[in-house]
Amino acid sequence: MTRLLRHLGLDRRELRAWAMYDWANSAFQSTVITAIFPPFFASYAAAGLPAVEATSRFAWATTCAVAVTAARPASSSPS
Repeated sequence: MTRLLRHLGLDRRELRAWAMYDWANSAFQSTVITAIFPPFFASYAAAGLPAVEATSRFAWATTCAVAVTAARPASSSPS
């Protein structure tokens, strides 16, 4: 097992912890974007809008949220 972890670059405990955090964070983000955010957006943020406009705004909101999430680690990582 140690040999496999070393091969994967996860031979240190803190690296394994980071890998598990990253895995869980990705699963959480995917779940929120696909299962939780659409019903909230339809019933609250897009209430009263035509379906085409609501879909367009949902697409833009999702795109902006993912872009901010992707850019945030790059701007806050140490050099």
